[in-house]
Amino acid sequence: MAPDAEQSSLLTDVERSVEAVRVRTILAAATSLRLRVTDTDTDLIDAHATLPDGTVVVAVDAMTTFGGLLVAARGAGGAVQLDVTDLAPVPIRDRVRAWLTLTGSVVRFNPEALDTCDHDAVVALLRLPPVALWAIEPDTVGIRRGEVTTKIPIAAYRAARPDPAAPSRPHTWHA
Repeated sequence: MAPDAEQSSLLTDVERSVEAVRVRTILAAATSLRLRVTDTDTDLIDAHATLPDGTVVVAVDAMTTFGGLLVAARGAGGAVQLDVTDLAPVPIRDRVRAWLTLTGSVVRFNPEALDTCDHDAVVALLRLPPVALWAIEPDTVGIRRGEVTTKIPIAAYRAARPDPAAPSRPHTWHA
């Protein structure tokens, strides 16, 4: 996140919950995101899903250069970063509604996690490309709208669920 005005400590619990829902909704609706490991990044299109607890699962072939970076980064806190840009679905002057950044550690996806998934999460996982699945456990989550950056407490992020009334997967791309 950019070092703009941070307001996470100024938010009430209700406002933090609302922001956490917004973050989960943006992430659930995203068709693409940018995944960064060390100084290398790649754009993933239709290659991620979010589990009910907020863990983000990405599909990246372990036999590629970027997959090798994920292998090397396993378990290191803050080793990976996800960036998503939320765009308005209509052509207007400033279509960017928000930028989402999530940093965390990456591990190989454990299929036992399916036991705690709801139907929608399982279907989303089944739609991923048939390559290695990696689970990104978030350490920090932030959202920037305009010049204001808000850090979302991890507990609020994990407890939140995407807004069921929000459209799913339209007009959301990486930065």
